[in-house]
Amino acid sequence: MAVDFETTGLNPEKDGILSIGLVPFTLSRIKLNQAAHWTVRPKAKLEEESVVIHGITHNDLIDAPTSTRSLKMCSMHSQEK
Repeated sequence: MAVDFETTGLNPEKDGILSIGLVPFTLSRIKLNQAAHWTVRPKAKLEEESVVIHGITHNDLIDAPTSTRSLKMCSMHSQEK
């Protein structure tokens, strides 16, 4: 399973997760049809520099669940694969 995180920065003490992506694979195949992606509502306001880097805006996160909820959904999805 390949996992990708987009974050508000590189400091784990002050920055948070904005999105989580999962792509299952084997040594012979990447299973794109089973890929999944979740957005995460950050605790703090997005900085302009962060938005420029990953392209995720406040509007993209309006209805996003909290990090706890998103990580639970991610965990459940990865256990199904």
